[in-house]
Amino acid sequence: FIVWKMEERSYRLSFPLFSVALNSDGILIAGGGGGASKTGITNAISVFKFNKNGSLNFQNTIGTGSECVKCLAFHPTEKIFAAGVGINCKIYSFDSKDDVISIKEIGSFQTEKNASEDEQKSVAFAPSGKLIVTGGVNAIVQSWPYPQADPAKPLNVDKSEKGEIDVINFHPSGDFVGALSQTHLRIWKGKITSDNVVLDRPLTEMYEQKKLIYKGFRFSPTEECFFVGKISPKGRGWIERWDSTGDGKWLMKKSSIVHRYYHFNTFAISPDGQWIATGTANNSVALFSAKNLSKKMEVKGHTHFITSVAFSPDSKNIISVSVDYSVLSTPIVIRSGPDMQQMIPFSIFILIVALIYNYYL
Repeated sequence: FIVWKMEERSYRLSFPLFSVALNSDGILIAGGGGGASKTGITNAISVFKFNKNGSLNFQNTIGTGSECVKCLAFHPTEKIFAAGVGINCKIYSFDSKDDVISIKEIGSFQTEKNASEDEQKSVAFAPSGKLIVTGGVNAIVQSWPYPQADPAKPLNVDKSEKGEIDVINFHPSGDFVGALSQTHLRIWKGKITSDNVVLDRPLTEMYEQKKLIYKGFRFSPTEECFFVGKISPKGRGWIERWDSTGDGKWLMKKSSIVHRYYHFNTFAISPDGQWIATGTANNSVALFSAKNLSKKMEVKGHTHFITSVAFSPDSKNIISVSVDYSVLSTPIVIRSGPDMQQMIPFSIFILIVALIYNYYL
């Protein structure tokens, strides 16, 4: 794999960033802010035009008041996106006039109850565009009809034991939706009800009796499987692949350590299903094969940890945002040759043979 520092195709905003989303037309949105504390740091959403050559053109910024943005999701067909802002899910429209993209808030509904304690952490549109699913810090997952979302009447409500709902992701068919906290991954078929698949906090042979933390979850856009991430207290990071058994259940097929010395905060899968990108605590973006989870490249372009990653529509670039206020567009560059992770066992074998040979000389 390769490691290099990128100094181009970047943009620095005036606030820390926590979420990024990119639609099939190359419209990129990034949200974040300083929160409710009186630091003077803006809470806002910025929009960019992502070009086919990987460059970013800044278009516009809209403020979100006293609350920062923690999650973003595009509508699958309309020029609409949703944002988790404090205890509310806000709906925005965007349009282009004279080659400038403008943003307008067109609706809002409250998803969490307690403004001083709760916060919306995740949001997703169903592939049909007729449903919004939200998750908060109080472990509650709720589904809402779109566009007539009634805050007093969510379609379904599911309460887990504890934990913030960090990720909500739909299967491309819309038949399944998953919600991930640090301790649980829940997958529902059809409407969200209490009848769901529960994967408890995982244990591995390497860390037997030591609990790990879930970190990231995505359905594959091209195969009947999903990927889930885990990190250990010592900083190691795993990604697991779970395949569908065809009866609404899932079976783990592969588990691989993708980071040995530092954990990752987020990951995404490319639209063509070929790549997985992670955003790590050591300020780098790493790329892995979705087929065998081998590392292909790593780029260190941020100055602080990465909070969210996404792929360009053509799967040739990785977009990352960070609390360092920056948006980066990283081109995928793969050098030919054997994978480093595949070479490690062989290299260790050669080293042992060399030591034995030198010992008997």
